[in-house]
Order: sequence, then C-alpha cells, then structure tokens
Amino acid sequence: QRDLNIATKLNVSGQYKGKDTSNGNKEDSTGLNAVFWGPEVNATIGDSFGTFVSYDIPLEIQNSGLQAVATYRIRGGIRYRF
Repeated sequence: QRDLNIATKLNVSGQYKGKDTSNGNKEDSTGLNAVFWGPEVNATIGDSFGTFVSYDIPLEIQNSGLQAVATYRIRGGIRYRF
C-alpha cells in the first residue's frame, strides 16, 4: 500500500548579484537584489516518489540599471529514492 501525503508551505527566497567588473572598472548597471515569496505544494507517494511545484512573486526588486528582472518564478521538481 502506498501512502499519499500532501503538504503546503510558504517560501521566502532571495537573489543577489553584485556589480560586474569590466577591464578593472565597475559597471554601474549590473547589480541586483531581489526578495521573492510564494506558496509551495509538496506531494509524496510512499517512501520513494515525491514532487513539488512553487510559485514565487517578488516582494522587492532593486536593480542598479536598465535590465530584465523576473516578475514571477515557477519552480518544480521530481525525486525518486531507491
């Protein structure tokens, strides 16, 4: 018999990228600080199989110039343990 377990949680994650250096000079438009939060759903079946999916939205984004930044993130994964 295989047991099905489902759990939810709230994630808080961050992203940091310092300013790049080119030819010894710091580039002013390449730094990024971001904080994301959002729900995650985990499911496990028995002891071997598991999966998760999460959806993160930004609480705060600070970038140092004109650059593309994420407006949301979707993450997922599958695991099998033997």
